[in-house]
Amino acid sequence: MSSRVRFRRRDIWSIILPAALAAALLVCGALMLRSRRGGDSSRPGVSDPDRVVVSVDARTLTARELEAMAKRDIAQAAHPDKARARIMAARKWIIEQVFLKEALSRSMEITPEEESAAMRECGEYFAKMRPLTLEEHLNGRHPLDEDTVRRIRESMLVRKLLEEEVSRGISISADEIEKFMVERHVDRRKAVDELRKIKYAVGVRMYFRRLYPNVRVESREYPSLEMLEGVSP
Repeated sequence: MSSRVRFRRRDIWSIILPAALAAALLVCGALMLRSRRGGDSSRPGVSDPDRVVVSVDARTLTARELEAMAKRDIAQAAHPDKARARIMAARKWIIEQVFLKEALSRSMEITPEEESAAMRECGEYFAKMRPLTLEEHLNGRHPLDEDTVRRIRESMLVRKLLEEEVSRGISISADEIEKFMVERHVDRRKAVDELRKIKYAVGVRMYFRRLYPNVRVESREYPSLEMLEGVSP
């Protein structure tokens, strides 16, 4: 009879909180790129950078915002092809909005400690990108504008939702661990980490598919993203 390994709350947060902070840094990166380049999204075929390219219910993503997100991914070599970078950035935005809507409908909140940690990480990221002014140095932090703070909070709400709905339900049997170790030629710790990631990804995908029918996605430029199969994680 196989035993099962169930993760304790502090084990779950060792995965979720760093993920939330990483997401916050990605938000910072996108905003920094936009501010450094003046928000210019001029490229062939774009006449109005403030036009809506994708919407999820009442929330919208403009061409200007999408371009900043795509440039970040290109800079990180995630998607070197510009056209693919744009559609993948739009897809990631839709996924986050679907989860965010659910988190907001449940009146979920992040703790002051969680928010402070994320803001500190993001401030440190900005400081590396641009030296602090004397006033900022005296205050001990890089100032974050309201839009950046809002995006960080939203990203953390999404991670908290996924922690409750996905991560807490993850369990791995001893048999699964042993089998993974043999098949992948890895040690026990690596096997547990990899199995956790696999089960988390599957759980996120299934949860997204449950929530997707509750939203309305519209995109004339990327019609494939209006369909579940075109956007599902």
